[in-house]
Amino acid sequence: MGLSNVIEFVANDSADSPESWLQEPFGLTLGAITLIINFFTIFSNTLIVVVFSSNTQVWESGRNFYILNLALCDLVIALVSVPLQSFRMAITQWEISIATCLIWNCLDSVVRFEISMTSTILTHDRYKLIEEPLRSLCPERLPFVVFAELYVVKNHIIPSCSSSLLEYFIPVACIVYWNAKLYIKLRRKFRRIHQQPETNNISYLATIVTSNRFRAFGKTSEIRESRHEKSRRAAIVLTMITLAIIIFRTPFFVSLLMGVFCGECVPRLVLEATISLDLALALFNPFIYAYLSGTYKDGCMQMLLNIKKRITSCCSPTSYP
Repeated sequence: MGLSNVIEFVANDSADSPESWLQEPFGLTLGAITLIINFFTIFSNTLIVVVFSSNTQVWESGRNFYILNLALCDLVIALVSVPLQSFRMAITQWEISIATCLIWNCLDSVVRFEISMTSTILTHDRYKLIEEPLRSLCPERLPFVVFAELYVVKNHIIPSCSSSLLEYFIPVACIVYWNAKLYIKLRRKFRRIHQQPETNNISYLATIVTSNRFRAFGKTSEIRESRHEKSRRAAIVLTMITLAIIIFRTPFFVSLLMGVFCGECVPRLVLEATISLDLALALFNPFIYAYLSGTYKDGCMQMLLNIKKRITSCCSPTSYP
């Protein structure tokens, strides 16, 4: 979809009849549901930003800055794109100017691409956390994201085939590849562990006779269990990222590509539904990335407890002497 197509779409939309592209009850219902989901999206992502600004322990890891970046992008989606999209679905004619539509498309394209790149970097970090536990997220990857955004802003402001490849299909291909490779490796590892004879473990335990060696063995086993737990959590997060992106974003980009090659193949009703499903991903991003992190989870729970205490103190009747 080029720039001229967007201008023509907005200009001709007011001339169409209300029954030509979307039924009014469906539009009102879909817009209301999107706004309700958007309220929880704003609350969850704002909570992440507040925890990041108030908790200095979050600043110690470079990974948390990417989570903050993702939360800010989701806030832009929730504050700008979702209200305009809900308004677009609830009405039968586009009453806002063409310039507003173009600014909306520009901002939405850049933020969506930023979300895709940040999700890809965080997924690769989870993959490296299992492959190489001692290797952390490199801060040198940030310039790559910035230059990639500048390239998209310069050449692909309006969604097209090439921007769809950069924004969705290439990141999803990388994420699915990392997930499949990790699944095969973990399956082989656990199969190798189960095939080992138990006599080796018994003979190894029999050689430990002193208390110091018993303590050393206990510490080693605790370290191994901690590493296995981190690997298991990282694998779960990686699987959740893959499933969330495939479920929420695939219908929109498939319908977008179908609309590029065959403009009349995708009904407006289906396109609006896929856009709403894509916007709903901003609600699940905090639960996938931040709330599964120990530091963020503790900070968010503490913040929620403080909010609950303030609400109960305000609602409770005051006792006068």
